[in-house]
Amino acid sequence: MKSSILRTTAIATGLAATATGAFVTADTASAAPRTATVMAASTQGQTGPSLNFARNRSFSKGKVLTLACYDRGQAVSGYYSSSVTGGTSDIWYQTSGDGGVWVPDIDISTGSNAPVVGRCAPNLPWTEGRGYVVTQTPGGSYSHANVYNQHSMDVALPSGTPLRAAETGIVAFSGWNPGGGGNVVMVKRPGTNNCIQVAHLSTLSVGVGARVIRGQVIGYSGATGGVTGAHLHLGVVNCTSWYSQYVLPTQERGTSYPQGALLTSWNAR
Repeated sequence: MKSSILRTTAIATGLAATATGAFVTADTASAAPRTATVMAASTQGQTGPSLNFARNRSFSKGKVLTLACYDRGQAVSGYYSSSVTGGTSDIWYQTSGDGGVWVPDIDISTGSNAPVVGRCAPNLPWTEGRGYVVTQTPGGSYSHANVYNQHSMDVALPSGTPLRAAETGIVAFSGWNPGGGGNVVMVKRPGTNNCIQVAHLSTLSVGVGARVIRGQVIGYSGATGGVTGAHLHLGVVNCTSWYSQYVLPTQERGTSYPQGALLTSWNAR
């Protein structure tokens, strides 16, 4: 289950770490966890930053939560609706402890309408609790030694496995890559021109320009393009050139993806 992706001018359209897992991204890793108090009568603890995901916990008024990091998600109303423009906020916090769930900013007291901790590192892009094996590491000699693939990995996902956004962002590319990638989705990382790229999909579920929320299904794994079997090709590339940029840093694994490692996701369900 090997693959290599090359960029071709015809399809390059659309919007132009550490070794162990960590909650926050490298550029905000200095942001220490903060505590916050639930102000609503109750608030939800979701498996991702949206009310559309499964609820894992409920917290009553007065509960003190430790906030590990944040991401943007579904805009929701709540206790502080009268204090924010439009009555909604799309800021969600992931807790440290209490199940590592996501809680809406609109229901808790943080002392600010802006994020008070660092942005959460990405998650592995499949459903929480499911684990799959690395079949080719970053820099693998079979097909991950060129400028387009050198930081990417291959993971043995069966065809038809739902793929979820690793973090919230804008879809920069969704379509066919004749350079070997088959069906590809690329989601732009916040504040950068780098994209999280998933390739060889059987089905595409999002279009260019769409805003996708961490945990949202963006497609289904497959065996399209230049492959020897069904799997997922996963990496971070420049959104314009498609050159490989760095190994994807995730909450689950940091940047450690040795051959044969079982990667179990903490993403939404």
